[in-house]
Amino acid sequence: MPAPSVPSDLAVAIKDKRAALFVGAGLSVAAGYPTWQGLIEGLITDAKTAGMLEVDTADKLVSAVSDPNKFLPIAQQLSDELGDADFRKRVAKAFERGTRSPTDVHRRLMSIPFCFHVTTNYDKLLEDAFAEVNKKTPDVYNYTDVSGFADALWDRRFFILKAHGDVARPSEIVLTRKDYRSLVYSNVGYRHLLASIFTNKTVLFLGASMNDPEVAQMLEALHVAFHGGGVRHYALIEKESIHDFEVDRWRKDYNVHVLPYMASTKLHPEVLEFVKNLSV
Repeated sequence: MPAPSVPSDLAVAIKDKRAALFVGAGLSVAAGYPTWQGLIEGLITDAKTAGMLEVDTADKLVSAVSDPNKFLPIAQQLSDELGDADFRKRVAKAFERGTRSPTDVHRRLMSIPFCFHVTTNYDKLLEDAFAEVNKKTPDVYNYTDVSGFADALWDRRFFILKAHGDVARPSEIVLTRKDYRSLVYSNVGYRHLLASIFTNKTVLFLGASMNDPEVAQMLEALHVAFHGGGVRHYALIEKESIHDFEVDRWRKDYNVHVLPYMASTKLHPEVLEFVKNLSV
């Protein structure tokens, strides 16, 4: 099954510089970074091996980690058990560059004239791909850089928004339930700026999933921006990872229209095919 066709209104929005890109965890997983489940399991194992987590506690957390709805509570429990600073340091270590580098999808995206990129990933793949293709460093902001983010939007300058933090700033990584509640979504100015993105730009979601808590948390916090229609958004999603009722909910709740595809291999070559078609 080939990649879905590019919707005509998405193609026009990109051409007219009215489109933005949202990059989820799937694109980082393709480059070798852990999935949400893999990250949490790795943190539990490391803490248990280091004697920082009781065996019974570790076993209970491992048994619960297969449920995506438990990711945030488990992350909060690990933060409480390990101490916030150590927990964040371990998360940041999991997303260091190491031998990982941008994929062909990342590189190809840099030639498509999106107004800006938004990502909930902590790694440096988008920045590295941009620098590799454009021979310069992009402007990068996170949720603490509200004034810089606002200025870039106003000036219509390309930028990358690390919506939930950056590996280079571990103390500002958003991962636990408490983080989502107190560090980001209590920040009214930041929330309004995010809402303006989704009410004024056509957003294409790549590598995102309904099972990713960071995506669900962001969309829920911005629910008011989607109510009553408005700009249509799109999400390229592997067909077997989403149920029909979830497709319906994304459309009705957030005005995000799912573009399903069947992955022919574990590498999901259809994603690269779709991205190539964006620039045709």
